[in-house]
Amino acid sequence: MNKGVYDGVICDNTVSVRRIAFNSATPAANFVGMHLNLLPYDDETLRLQGNLTTYLLDKSAWSNILWRKSKNPGNHFTAAFVTGHKLRFHFGKTGLNFENLNIEMSERWESWDKDIQFFHNFSDVRVAINMTVDGVQVVNDTIKSNPGLNELGHNYVHNDTDIEGGVPMMMSFVVNAK
Repeated sequence: MNKGVYDGVICDNTVSVRRIAFNSATPAANFVGMHLNLLPYDDETLRLQGNLTTYLLDKSAWSNILWRKSKNPGNHFTAAFVTGHKLRFHFGKTGLNFENLNIEMSERWESWDKDIQFFHNFSDVRVAINMTVDGVQVVNDTIKSNPGLNELGHNYVHNDTDIEGGVPMMMSFVVNAK
């Protein structure tokens, strides 16, 4: 494919493209004018990279979404995402921690759409990181190994750095219409 001509995403009928908005991050002043940075993080992509650190540091592998000041949704990063994939994300140049973050899905999501799983590393030690869906807290460690069994908000939070194993503090959560 000639990327200079087609520069886009070509999907077959096994996936959908759906809008997700990340908005109302706090502390709000930290996010003004920042980018939401996204990196393909599917298992196969990571396996092919060989060296995870080199991949994470490769700025050309990341996509950027601009912060937008508006009222609906308020102060947001919004984009279309291909379902059925995993993405790592962070805000700003090196990553910003957030205290609260709203994630809004468009009304076009269908129950048969595949999951999108997001990963976010953080550096502030937290007493707890809670994922809520419609005001109801979703318990930690609910992500299933079979993606077809996941529900909106299923998550995993690793809130302690494993110094010897090099495991970062990381949260992961699922977005879908189930």
